[in-house]
Order: sequence, then C-alpha cells, then structure tokens
Amino acid sequence: QNFSEILYQLEKQARGPEENVKRLSGTATRKRLNGMFEMVDEERWPVLMLIDELDQLSTKKQELIYDVFNWSSVEAARVSIISIANTLDLPERMLNQRICSRLGMNRIVFQPYTHEEIVRIVMSKLGGSSEEDEGIITTASVELAARKVAAISGDLRKATDILRSAIEAAIKRGEEQLTMQGVNEAIRAASETLLVLAVRSLAQHQKIIFEAAVDIVRTRDVVDFAVGELVDKYEATARLAYHEDPITYQGVVRILLQLSSLGLIKIVNPTEPSMFRRRLRLLPALHDAMSALKIVYQRRITTTVTQK
Repeated sequence: QNFSEILYQLEKQARGPEENVKRLSGTATRKRLNGMFEMVDEERWPVLMLIDELDQLSTKKQELIYDVFNWSSVEAARVSIISIANTLDLPERMLNQRICSRLGMNRIVFQPYTHEEIVRIVMSKLGGSSEEDEGIITTASVELAARKVAAISGDLRKATDILRSAIEAAIKRGEEQLTMQGVNEAIRAASETLLVLAVRSLAQHQKIIFEAAVDIVRTRDVVDFAVGELVDKYEATARLAYHEDPITYQGVVRILLQLSSLGLIKIVNPTEPSMFRRRLRLLPALHDAMSALKIVYQRRITTTVTQK
C-alpha cells in the first residue's frame, strides 16, 4: 500500500490532476519505483519525501524502509528523505545495519511540550472558549491535565486522551461540566500502563538498578552498556539518592536476570563468560522508561504525604 501510494502521488504530480492515474499493486509498484530511481533522468524533478511514524513502518524484514532509504543513497534518484519517529534512538534500537548505513547523520530532537504550550494548543482546538462562556471543558481542567502531562512526558496526545476520557465519563454521569475530580480520575487511569505497573511492582533495589540503567542511557546517549558500569552507577545511586547500602554483586546479578525476564533489560551477549563484561540494553524506549519512573515515584511521594 505504501509503495502504491508513493507511485500514485508521483505520477499524479507528473501528469497533472486532470489525468486518470491507475493504482498498481504493491509488488509491481515496488519494482517500478526501484527501477525508476536507479535510472538517470535529468527531466525528473528532485523528490522530497516526508515519512511520519517511521517506527510503524518497520516490518520483520524491513524491506519497505530499506527500499525507501536506498533511493536516497542513489545519487541519480535525487531523492531526499525526512523521517519522523517518537523513539529518539530508533535507528540503533529497531533498524538493521544495512538500513542504518543509508541514513544521514542529521538528527533534530524536538523538546517535549511545556504545560503552557499544551494549554494553548488544546484551547485553540476548542475555539478559544472564554472564561465567561466555557463549555463542558474549563480552562482549569485543561490546566490540570496539561501540568500533569508536562511533568511526565510533555506528550500532547496524552493530554487530549486524558481530557477525552474525562469528558466521556462526565457525559455518562450526566454532568454538564468537567470537574477537577473527573480529570484526576482520568489521569490516574491513563497512568496505569503495563510498563508503569511493571516498574511499580519492583522491589526497592530492583527499582534502583532499573533507574540506574535508565540514567546511563539518558546521560551517556548510548544503546548498550557494560554490567560493570551499571553496578558502579547503582551503588552510587543507592548511597547518594536513597541513603541505602548497596546489595552484593551476586544480588545485583540476580536482579539483572529478573529484570531481563520481565522484559525491562536485555543481556546483549549472554555467552560472554564474564558477567562483569556482559553488555546490557534498556528494552523500553528511554522516553517511556523515564515517564514510568516519574509516575511511580510521584505516586509514592503523594501516598507518603497523604499518610503523614
């Protein structure tokens, strides 16, 4: 379907909108596009292709992504590609080496939205309701959802999902306006992802080791890291951040195996005889792992304050 759509759009632009262009099957268009971009054609205009949600196009064989980026590596094709993905380390995490070798090295990192930006965007989508004539969604309810999302991830879609869920619940209850309690309930429900539940279920030192792994990936911008490096980071985090004595090296190894079985950490080279030199990889996306830790620790802090 993707190959068919690309060829259809190219021929529409080349022939003009009034011309009748037939859509071909994916297999036929793939061959035709590959042949087209391998040929030198001085009359063909340069092509700029924008690929959104690149991670959603990654198949088992990755043939779609390979062909598209292979076009950009052929000088005669005159194809330039801008791709967008939610995962910052997508090439290292999901794409094989033959695709990575065809990627350019230019990356632009977009920072998460602040709560002020989320409020402005949501209110503009609602038509900029005034304080005197607000509908079911009030500015205060948008503020609450925006502040929560900005503190965790800055994901605009998460804020709109929270508000949508809160509105649906309010309508079912027969309420005419969204309440702060309704937004809070929607926030709690949205926070309960499988990753959050997994992190919340960890014992104290399991959480600290997982947090140390996340911190290594975040600060060093790496994909893989050594067990020895994680042990050093864990011991420092336990002493300085939690004021606890670290457990033994054997205990850390046992926890690493547990985290591996939970799908939180992967041992990249399990056949390496020395456990200290084995390399680890964080399995959840860094953004998701950081969000899960924030949610778990904020909930723990809130619970502690309430109990006191």
